[in-house]
Amino acid sequence: MYEITEKPKYLGPNTDLIKFIFETLEVEADIENTKVVLCFIIDTTGHVVQLKNISKVKNDRLFEHISKLIKATKWIPGKIANYSVNTIYRIPIHIDIY
Repeated sequence: MYEITEKPKYLGPNTDLIKFIFETLEVEADIENTKVVLCFIIDTTGHVVQLKNISKVKNDRLFEHISKLIKATKWIPGKIANYSVNTIYRIPIHIDIY
């Protein structure tokens, strides 16, 4: 197995993906105080593919909202020795409303 020499980089209106998600996400009462862990592949062209919810507790509505946002994003793909490669990316998202 090879080690990634350059991690994928999110290209968006804001360089921080989590901040972009929270600025865009409309939180409804039934998805407050929850967590979702997303796993996806950024392919060699910088597109998000094979998006999955790998949370222990599934919240399908939250996953649906966030997956729409993530699928619309563009990335610079990860690299190994200057070659673009498919890269697995995992992000935990916690929504805590007090």
